[in-house]
Amino acid sequence: FLSRHSLACFFGLVVASSLRYVFAPFSRCPASFAQSSAAGFRMLVRLVRVAFVLPFLGVCLVPLESVHHGVAAAIPFAHTIRPLHDSLANWHVSTSYGLFRRMTGVGEAPGGRKGWGGLPPSVVAVPGVVVEGSSEAAGEDSWKEIAFRYSLGKQTRQPRRTAPHQPRLDWQMWFAALGSYQHNDWFLHLLYKILEGSKDVLDLLDVDEAPWPSGQEPPKRVRAWLYHYDFTRLDTAWAHSTPGTRILNLSLAKDRGMWWKRSKVQQYIPEVSTAELEQVVKQQGWLVGKTRREAALKRIRNCTSAHRRSQIFGVWCDTTLAVRRLVAPMRQMTGWKVRSEIPRLLWRGASDLFFIDINFVLLVGPLLCLLLLRALLGLLFQGCGCGSAAKGSGGRSSKRLHSKIKEE
Repeated sequence: FLSRHSLACFFGLVVASSLRYVFAPFSRCPASFAQSSAAGFRMLVRLVRVAFVLPFLGVCLVPLESVHHGVAAAIPFAHTIRPLHDSLANWHVSTSYGLFRRMTGVGEAPGGRKGWGGLPPSVVAVPGVVVEGSSEAAGEDSWKEIAFRYSLGKQTRQPRRTAPHQPRLDWQMWFAALGSYQHNDWFLHLLYKILEGSKDVLDLLDVDEAPWPSGQEPPKRVRAWLYHYDFTRLDTAWAHSTPGTRILNLSLAKDRGMWWKRSKVQQYIPEVSTAELEQVVKQQGWLVGKTRREAALKRIRNCTSAHRRSQIFGVWCDTTLAVRRLVAPMRQMTGWKVRSEIPRLLWRGASDLFFIDINFVLLVGPLLCLLLLRALLGLLFQGCGCGSAAKGSGGRSSKRLHSKIKEE
């Protein structure tokens, strides 16, 4: 999308919009000299604004050179924009800084190649913690990955986007990968719940790919590894210019489903059992044992205290619990996977797999139902003539108002 042609089209649209903005005061022919002078003054002010803003637009595009090496050359008057950008560098008018880009980027590009500003080229490696479980006493073959709903996992796992839903557990897993388990006590509590087979916790994971589904015997031991993930690349000139990447051959069936290139960095937490984690859970003040935890859950799901406070709080509590019970069966699934070859007819590098998240449906579905209900009610009122009647009465009242003004 950052090719020369696309940037040329972008600047063409910007120039056309700027000209339309500048000459907008003369869209209608002035009736007098005074109107012509006022329109000319407004056009002059707009021209000064455009002459001031357009160079800064070019300055803001210069940092994109760290993403695509041909951006600066495609900017019009690049030989003039570059010195302007360098002179304003001390004031940080435009930079390529991004909080998560700087904070979560890991790995180094091989070969010592440097990009814009002395930074390495765009090797988009991110850290990820992979949890494994085992039900046997020994043997590396007994370890199986425990998949999360949205976090990084196997190399063939397609990235999932769930906006406007915010998966808090998977979001925390990302930050856990930036540090260690010593600074993330909740991670140890999570492993303890997995070993205990807690249904509420297992439902937060990917229930469709769970090696130990809820209701079955949980694993005996767990461990975690730290990986560095990077997207695989299509066979393009830009991919070949970035060292250290894996370039796919789409003619091979095994490469079509490879979304990630990952490398094992180190062990995040050694293998632990329930007995070893139980002491840590007690020290943190969390409940130990299913009996005590189930009793606490019953107290949480009881609206007696809410009714004692006021009737409004009681009704709100009852409604919330009723909605939770209604959607509880839907939480037993992650979503729907749909395959179609139609996108690949348009572009050979497109994915044939679409994932529809269940939480996205639960959030957006009611909103779409409300919009549909509103549209149906609008058609219904138009069909019964209510809109035309209101329009007619409004027209008659406005005519009466104008006649009264004329009489006065």
